[in-house]
Amino acid sequence: MGKIGKERDKKGREAARFGSKARHSKATGHSGSRPVVLLVPAARIMFFGTYTHSLDDGGRLTIPAKLRESAIQLQQGPSLFLTCGAEPCIVAYTQARISEILEGTKDGSISREQAREFKRIFGGEGAMEAWDKHGRITLPESLKDYAEIDKEVTIVGAVDCIEIWNTRTYAEQLGGARAAYDDIAGKVIP
Repeated sequence: MGKIGKERDKKGREAARFGSKARHSKATGHSGSRPVVLLVPAARIMFFGTYTHSLDDGGRLTIPAKLRESAIQLQQGPSLFLTCGAEPCIVAYTQARISEILEGTKDGSISREQAREFKRIFGGEGAMEAWDKHGRITLPESLKDYAEIDKEVTIVGAVDCIEIWNTRTYAEQLGGARAAYDDIAGKVIP
C-alpha cells in the first residue's frame, strides 16, 4: 500500500472511532509546513471568540464567519435558533444543541411543571432564523427588546452557543465575571 493509501486508511480507522458524525476540521497549528488535521466528533465542535458588530439599517446582524462555519459543521443548513438567555442577551443555538437541551427537561432533574414553564419561554420567545448569503440574520423585535439591543452588539462564542449582547451590558457583565473567574476556574478546571 502506498503512502496515500496508508494515510487514507489511518483516517478511516480514526473516523470509525468517532462514529459516523466525525468531521474533518483543520486546526490553526502547524506541524512543520503541513497543517494539522484533527478529527473532531460533530457534537464537540464549539464556538469561540468575541466580536463587535452593528445592526444594519434593516435590523440584521452579520454573524462572524468563524461562528457560521462552526454552526454549519454541526448541522445541515444555515440557521440558528434564537431565544432569550438567562442574562439579558439573545442566545443562538444549533438544532443539535436544542435537542440536547430539550432532552434535559425529560431526565427528572426538574419537575414537569418546571419543564413546561421552561419550554414555554424557551420556545415561545424563540425563533429559527436562517442567515442570508452575506451571513446576516434578522433579530426578532421581542428578543432585541429583551436584550436592550439597539445598534452596537457584542457577539460571544460561549462554547456551546452564541450569545448576542448589547455592548454596554456585556462590558458590565464581563467586569463582574472577570472578578470571579479565578475562583470559578479553580472549581471547573482540575
